[in-house]
Amino acid sequence: MKNRRVYKIPLVGYRWDPPSAEWPLMWRWAAQKQHPELFNYYSMLDKLRRFCHTFYNYQLSEERAKKLLRMD
Repeated sequence: MKNRRVYKIPLVGYRWDPPSAEWPLMWRWAAQKQHPELFNYYSMLDKLRRFCHTFYNYQLSEERAKKLLRMD
């Protein structure tokens, strides 16, 4: 990688790889980590919270979402 960084993939309900329902979050998260200048038009925090509400009927707090995405 350009910046020689290693990122730990977030774990929400299950691993973010196929055949998980959370797979769409993985490519969005990875895109923002690898190319933030190209993928800064959406908030990963909002995407994660909306996903949890839609798929799990769970209201994820902003504070918990930040911890899951390691934003704290």
